[in-house]
Amino acid sequence: GWSLRDDRPVLVPSRLVYYSAGVAADNFVFECSNGCAIGGCLEEAVLGGLLELVERDAFLNAWYGNARLTEIDMATVGGRTAAAMVERAALQGYDVHVLDNRIDLAVPVVTALAVRRDGGPGTLSFAAAASLDPLGAVEGALSEVLTYIPHLSRQTEERRPELEAMADDFFQVRHLKDHAQLYGLPRMAEHARSYLEPLAVRPFDSVYRDWESTARPRTGDLRDDVLAVTGELVRAGHDVIVVDQTTPEQEHMGLRTVSTLVPGLLPIDFGWNRQRAPLMPRLRTALRRGGHRTTDLTDAEIRMVPHPFP
Repeated sequence: GWSLRDDRPVLVPSRLVYYSAGVAADNFVFECSNGCAIGGCLEEAVLGGLLELVERDAFLNAWYGNARLTEIDMATVGGRTAAAMVERAALQGYDVHVLDNRIDLAVPVVTALAVRRDGGPGTLSFAAAASLDPLGAVEGALSEVLTYIPHLSRQTEERRPELEAMADDFFQVRHLKDHAQLYGLPRMAEHARSYLEPLAVRPFDSVYRDWESTARPRTGDLRDDVLAVTGELVRAGHDVIVVDQTTPEQEHMGLRTVSTLVPGLLPIDFGWNRQRAPLMPRLRTALRRGGHRTTDLTDAEIRMVPHPFP
């Protein structure tokens, strides 16, 4: 890999960037494609990978940290796209809440939560997005959550006995799909109460005023966008490492693929027995660093419930 912080090559475990080999000798950790991205140039791919890492880290800090977030008043967002998606969700019986999920990094991260109005199966659906453009983050999170809700009720009913067993014993949560579908059960809504009781509801422009006026890069150069995100991560104490995964076929088409690694950010894992995030130092400190609380998180305060990330 290449450290963007130190401008030098570094060795990283191949299992973190060439995952799912499926052999016992390569079972260092169960890694997924988190932080991988493709682009028309190296900078575009790196930016996409880093934004995904920031998004998942923020989501997990809020989830396991049981944080109360600020909700964005959707009536103030503006533009047709977001409003159309909210109306589409309403037609399917869901109210959508959009929350500012930034923790201690300035980069906009938004979590969308769709809540089934009648409390029936398919009760809750989560999604998230990160972007240097706050409106892009809102629209990205909404777009993702809307892809899940048309099927969630049916999936919940089809797997009801399995999901009820998971709700009784979290160690039965073993696969990626289990995490999201578990929150189709009405009984799981109690574990997500902090999302339904926001710290405040504020206008879109008010939430992102500081970012838009002083922090957001506006040169139109992707390299400057990468440097802005890298700078945020380095200031938070992290290295930023890029591994070029581009295949010859992709290179021939003018594409670049990378895996980005930021040691210390909370990694997304699927399967209750594989969760690294609750064991990591950052979970204890990030909410304090971001001004969400005055003290570090204690072990007793961690929401030890499977995350609902799809």
